[in-house]
Amino acid sequence: MERPLLGLAAVLYCSLSICGCAPKTYRLAPPLLIPPQVAHASLTRRVLHFDSKSVQASCWESLHGVAVRARRGGLQVQVDRDLLAVSPAGWLLPWAAQLQTKGCLGVGEANGFAELVAGSLPLPLGVADRLLHPDTGAAGYIDLRPGNWMRVLSPILRAGAAPGSSAIEAVEGTQDGQLSVTARSSANLLGYEIAWYTLTPVPQGGAKIEPLGAESHLGDTVEKSATSRFPYFHLDPAAVFQRVLFLTRASASDRDSLFLAARSEAQLETDTAALRETPALCQSEKFRSRCIVLPQQVALLVFVTVSLQGQEITTRSGTTLGALIGQNTKENPELLVPRLQVSKRFWEKQIPVQFDPHSAAILGLPLGGGEKIFW
Repeated sequence: MERPLLGLAAVLYCSLSICGCAPKTYRLAPPLLIPPQVAHASLTRRVLHFDSKSVQASCWESLHGVAVRARRGGLQVQVDRDLLAVSPAGWLLPWAAQLQTKGCLGVGEANGFAELVAGSLPLPLGVADRLLHPDTGAAGYIDLRPGNWMRVLSPILRAGAAPGSSAIEAVEGTQDGQLSVTARSSANLLGYEIAWYTLTPVPQGGAKIEPLGAESHLGDTVEKSATSRFPYFHLDPAAVFQRVLFLTRASASDRDSLFLAARSEAQLETDTAALRETPALCQSEKFRSRCIVLPQQVALLVFVTVSLQGQEITTRSGTTLGALIGQNTKENPELLVPRLQVSKRFWEKQIPVQFDPHSAAILGLPLGGGEKIFW
C-alpha cells in the first residue's frame, strides 16, 4: 500500500478540541454542506487529531484520500476532499475496522473515526451519508448503530404447527386454459406480531438491543406487551456490534437473513466474510449466541429517529427533510422554509444548520438520525 504524505504546508491543521475560530454551526451553501469548525466552503484539505489510547507507533495507512499515522496519543488524520468525494459508498467503516487489526484504532473507535472523516470537510449534500452507509443491495447488509430502531414483523402460527411451517400457501388453478397461482394465508396462520427495539449505546462502543414493546394482531384483537413473544435476540452481551446480513439463494427475492453480532468492528468484518463463504456456520458452535438465522417470513427493518415538532419520528436513513415533512404532516414543505429551524448531531452535541430561508435547498438535506426540526 502506498504510504501517505502527511504534513503538507498548504493543509489546515485543526484538532477538534482547539478549533475555536471557525463557525460552530453547519452551513448550507448549495451544493455543499459546510461542517462546524470549517471556516470556508473552499477548504479542500484538512488535518485533524483523533484521540485513541490503542494506536501503535507503526500505524501509517492511507486510502481514498484519507491518510493516518500515529501521533501524540492518537491518530493524525489527513483528508483530501476531491478524493473523498468520489470514493466508494460505505467504505469508511470497513476500512476503520481494518485499521483496528493494524493497531491504528481500538475496539469501539471505528464509528467515531468514520464520522470524523465524513464530517471533516465541505461535501455535496448526501455524500457524507453515502460514505458511512453502503447501498444495501450492493453491500448485502445493513449495519446497526446506536440510536437505530428495529421493527420486526413475525407471523403468529397455530400451536402445534410444524417447525418451518409457512404462513402463506400457493393454490394452483386454471383460467382460460392458463395455469394460475394464487397466494393465500395458510391454515396455520393466526395473525402477526410487530415488535420494536432500540439500540442503546454502551461505553465500550457499539450498542445493546432493548425492547420497546410489541403488538400481536389476532383477527380483530390487538394485544400489547412489553416484549416480543419471539426470543430472536438472546445474544452474547459482549457482542455489541451488529449487522443484518442478506444472503441471496435463487433470486433477489429468495434470500436468507442473518443477524450477526460481534465483539469488535474488526470481528464483524471477518465474520461477515466467513458467513458469505459458508452460511451454515451461523448455526455452528463458533457463532453460538452471536448469529441468528431469521425465519424466511420474518421482516426486519432498520430506522433512524428524528424529532419533528417535538415528536420522535422513525424514518429510513437518507430520507430528505422535505420528504419527511411531506410524509408526516399536512404542511407544504416549501412554504415552511422561511420558518424552519434545523439542527444535526455533531460529536454528541446538537448543532444548528444555517441556510438561506428564501431557498428550498434545505429540503434536500438527507437525514441520518438525531436531527431536530421545528417551525
